[in-house]
Amino acid sequence: MPISNMIKKKILLISHSLNSSGAPKALLELIKNKPSYIDSEVCLLGLRFNDLKKEFAKYINNMKIITPYPSKNSFVDLAQRIMAIPKIIYYLIYIKPNLIVINSAANSRALIVSSLLKRIFNYKIILYVHEYEETFRAFKFLRKKTICLADKILVVNNDQEKWIKDKLGCNKNIFVIPNGINFEEIAYLIKENPEDRFLQFINKYNFIVSNVGILTKIKGFDLFLDIIKNFKGQDDIAFVIIGDFLYDKDRYEFISKLKQEGLDDRVYITGVTKNIFKYLKYSNCVTITSRSETFSRVALESMSIGIPVIAFNIKGLRETLPSNYPYLASPFNTNEFVNLVLEIYNLSEKDRRHLKEMLKAHSIKFDIKKISNLFWKIIKEEL
Repeated sequence: MPISNMIKKKILLISHSLNSSGAPKALLELIKNKPSYIDSEVCLLGLRFNDLKKEFAKYINNMKIITPYPSKNSFVDLAQRIMAIPKIIYYLIYIKPNLIVINSAANSRALIVSSLLKRIFNYKIILYVHEYEETFRAFKFLRKKTICLADKILVVNNDQEKWIKDKLGCNKNIFVIPNGINFEEIAYLIKENPEDRFLQFINKYNFIVSNVGILTKIKGFDLFLDIIKNFKGQDDIAFVIIGDFLYDKDRYEFISKLKQEGLDDRVYITGVTKNIFKYLKYSNCVTITSRSETFSRVALESMSIGIPVIAFNIKGLRETLPSNYPYLASPFNTNEFVNLVLEIYNLSEKDRRHLKEMLKAHSIKFDIKKISNLFWKIIKEEL
């Protein structure tokens, strides 16, 4: 056999971040479920954070993280982003990939560098877009422009495909690959018990309303606060944030306003956790207060164990939840949102069981085995 045929091809995955947010977790699930017909070496370059480093390391042949601890100072953070560029170039030259897959359209630096070096190494670039324009926190114009540098584009919903074609004028091949859910892993994770302090907290209440994730203004922490205030007189309802805040100033603002209303003892913040299901299983409903979602992983995770979801009726969520789903409030109308929480609160046991089974059945269409086959089939075509 010729030596050239014995050398394994290399796939370089470049992730904008390796924290516990939706896009890195979606990529991790795809890697964990890589089919046997993909025998290429898989390398990973993480630009920021290292929360998921150990999980990724189990499935990756070679990995590098450029900025494991990004600064919270905006000036220093910008300097770190600029200094990352030569390190991206060095790693790409070191790996000499046959295919680059860039996870997140926020990865403008990786897209530009990969595009410039493409002629030298003769690889293809696939971009997996997890965002809309409004979710880019900075450099929006640049990030929109660089999307079209990819040879092939993956998106998580049909609205994104329309946005890229109509608004960005990008006529590249675009494929819809939604997020997937690993039911076998969930069956294992749900068995873990939370800390005693959490159990003591929830046992004081009859109805638990949860919000899951790393909260920001885009994720609607201020809207969630307004919703909590509306239940000031209903002492049997408590609120849990399964996660934490991205910025300390937002956390401080949130807790300060809760204290002003005398509601701080009715809210429990778990902190960042690798297992949301040990808390999620105790929820009576999950609220998604986001101003923008492309494909809500939280909705998918909640549905998988039959927890009702209440959200604003925004694009992205409409493709995640069942058709004609009744618990979607008009965008950012918190009064309407509160009424939907009360609707679920007042459901009979029979109606709750029916809703639970409907959500679990709907979530099966996003089984990770099915989704990963779609993803890796596209990868195989480009190798």
